[in-house]
Order: sequence, then structure tokens, then C-alpha cells
Amino acid sequence: VWDNHRIHSREAVRMVEAAGACVLALPRYSPEYNAIESMWSKVKHFVRKARADTSEALREALDTAVALVTPEDARGWIRHCGYCLPDPA
Repeated sequence: VWDNHRIHSREAVRMVEAAGACVLALPRYSPEYNAIESMWSKVKHFVRKARADTSEALREALDTAVALVTPEDARGWIRHCGYCLPDPA
């Protein structure tokens, strides 16, 4: 999978194709292929639900929300994006 980042030159893409691989171009930005977007979605949902009305309450809600992100969540989001992961030991 190749994106439009400037470090991914056309020459590099041609080399990959010459080696027999198929190059799939992604749009400029693909949140559906970014596990971090899923993580922030979970965090934002919790923070909104907390309805923090002070800076201190917001900080506490954010700390709690981040602590709720589990390794299982991360593996699920990464797999959802199409990446293969080894099973945890």
C-alpha cells in the first residue's frame, strides 16, 4: 500500500512493481486505515460523556479515558485497518 507522501517517489514505486508486487495507492488521508483515529474516537466519546465543566474535571476525564484503552482495543483497531498482527504470547 502506497500513499502520496513525498518520500514515496515514483522511482521507488516502479522498483516495487518491477519486483513483482502490486502497488495500491491510498487517497491523501485515510482515517479508516489509521488505528489512532479509532483510539481517539473512544477517548473523545468518554470525555464527552463525562461532561467535564472545569479544567481539572476535563483532565481527570481525559486521564480516565486514556487508561480505558486496552491492548485488546489497540490490536482490534490495527486489525480493522487491515494490518496483520501476531497473536499475543
